[in-house]
Amino acid sequence: VLGEISTGGRVDEVIACEALVRTLAEREPSVLFHLARAYQAKGRLEESASVLVEGCRRAPDHVELAHECSTVLATLGRRDDARRVLDGLVARRPADPKVHRRVALVLYVSLGDLAGAAEAYGRSADLEPDAFEPRQQQGFILLELERPAEAAAALRDAIRRSPKAALAHSLLGRA
Repeated sequence: VLGEISTGGRVDEVIACEALVRTLAEREPSVLFHLARAYQAKGRLEESASVLVEGCRRAPDHVELAHECSTVLATLGRRDDARRVLDGLVARRPADPKVHRRVALVLYVSLGDLAGAAEAYGRSADLEPDAFEPRQQQGFILLELERPAEAAAALRDAIRRSPKAALAHSLLGRA
């Protein structure tokens, strides 16, 4: 219900129910995600970060909470805190390719850590032998890092999994 209310533009109602949301979070920490999003919609990023940090404390292996928390922390300039959230998630779920993909995304988009993102996509690829996307993403980032030989290897690996992938072929042509 909270998700429907918060995505339906009724964020004031979610914020007004904060006490109830926090009570519900004692059993289901993921409800804090909706409260945090409501605060974001109102431009109240510090409050959103506080709610997300609480959510990560209550559910330290929750991928979506950690992703959102690290993104908001990075937006606020709290880069070290964002990295701690990501590192903690990886430490708790090292064999989960979804975790490595999310970490790569935050490293690339929010923290501008291209080398870290390429490494995280590589770990995801290692954990998902048939996956195309992390290999293409890794190749793209390695091209940005001006590491063409590594990029070409990642892109060839991606193309083996999806031979008709036009973007991967185009990127390989740049390697």
